[in-house]
Amino acid sequence: MTLRLGIQTAYSLLYGTQRPEVMVERAASYGIQTLAITDRNSLYGLHEFLEACKEWGIKPVIGCELTSSAGSVTAFVLEKQGFSRLCELLSNLASYRSTGTEVAPELLGKLLTANTSNGGLQGLALASAEPFWLEYLEGKVPLLYGACGPGNLSAINVAQTRKIPLLAMQNACFLSSQDYPVHRVLRAIGTNKTLGTLAPEDCIDEKKLTHHILMNERAYSRFYRSWPEAHKAAEDLVCQVRCTDPFDGYIFPVYETHGKDRPEELLRRLVLEGAEHRYGELSDAILERINYELEIINQKGFASYFLFMHDIVALADRTCGRGSGAASIVSYSLGITNVDPIAHRLYFERFLNLSRMDPPDIDVDFPWDERDELIKQVIARFGRAYCARVANHNRFRFRSALRETAKVYGYSEVEISALERQLQRGTLRMDELAQTEQSEWTQVVHTAERLEGLPRGLSMHCGGLVITPEPICRYGPVETSAEGFPLLAWEKEGTEAAGLVKLDLLGNRSLSVIRDAL
Repeated sequence: MTLRLGIQTAYSLLYGTQRPEVMVERAASYGIQTLAITDRNSLYGLHEFLEACKEWGIKPVIGCELTSSAGSVTAFVLEKQGFSRLCELLSNLASYRSTGTEVAPELLGKLLTANTSNGGLQGLALASAEPFWLEYLEGKVPLLYGACGPGNLSAINVAQTRKIPLLAMQNACFLSSQDYPVHRVLRAIGTNKTLGTLAPEDCIDEKKLTHHILMNERAYSRFYRSWPEAHKAAEDLVCQVRCTDPFDGYIFPVYETHGKDRPEELLRRLVLEGAEHRYGELSDAILERINYELEIINQKGFASYFLFMHDIVALADRTCGRGSGAASIVSYSLGITNVDPIAHRLYFERFLNLSRMDPPDIDVDFPWDERDELIKQVIARFGRAYCARVANHNRFRFRSALRETAKVYGYSEVEISALERQLQRGTLRMDELAQTEQSEWTQVVHTAERLEGLPRGLSMHCGGLVITPEPICRYGPVETSAEGFPLLAWEKEGTEAAGLVKLDLLGNRSLSVIRDAL
């Protein structure tokens, strides 16, 4: 079996240099059948990784490197329970990492060995190249390995003495030596230093550069010829992986009716009451349309979704539901939308039908200056542990990459701003800048081109909110936004790929103007 464990991508933020799909494509060209991407302290790139593996026919192994001031521990997901536990670990560690300092080993060790409501570390395997962690974790976790790879043999003596199996791990984050200058620039940006002031511990040692380039099969076989038991343990570990995709269906809580009614029964009662308020006496045509929509909604299992939206809209005095949801008489009767689909002959099937696989998607606008406060009320109403805002993955654009790169090369704000003005006015073109006699500017431009499109951090989606039946940190890693909201680590595409149903609660300035005018 050809495999690589411990690979890192650009989702090791401001550290890795290649997108997951690029790493997977290169692995496929080497004939690798199984690949574990273990980015540093994150699962940000998980969905891109899984999608790329599906495209190239590679078996994915989900994992993450958990760093600390005493070295790192890598976790591999074996079962779905292990994925939930890893998400909980990352969520618990997120608040400590937000300070910008490495997590203390006492804290990481306590979390790794704690008995949690989710079954401890069942479903996870841990590996480390640090003797400290092998000694600390021995006998306290179900599966422990000593990581063994190029330039990283420090665990071998301790592992062999304590009869801890060795595991073949390369910890590669480059595809060629040309990635190294990009890595150094990213580390300088991440540590807010210039290239000249980077400390040895801030980035990978250039002397060990080749150890971090993804090995082809010939190089891999040559290295592990001396440690065949490490490769055998890696094969055995991969055979234990029963969860290569933890996402299997939609995740949304069942609405609590606090009575004898089921959600479907409560929804029908509220719709009929709302329809009477909207229409007065209900005609046969209106009742037929209501029954038709409710039948589809109930067959799809979305009654709770409409009840949640009804409660959320009721928190505000002025809303505007829009999009294809306006074609629903159920939405109209519940006050989620304000367009009569009967009068305007709108087709419900455009919004929801039995053949559509995706969940309902209703965009609801609120006055822009009330939206954040309303979302706080929603989170308080359904529980902070069960709610999270959706993230945006911020990426380098060329201009920002050029500015950041020039800064770490030591150029002043005055010089960088003057250059930007020249580019904006057209007195200097990018191709001219790249061909300038100042070779350093050529390096700046070429590095900025390499940074373009790479992720650099998280921000908060303008209105996406997720609610889950169990604590949300069991479904995905949760951090805290700059505004103090719980923040899911994935952007909207990743959220949807995980099966999490996103509620779009958006801000609209026009509604604020109308409110103030009235």
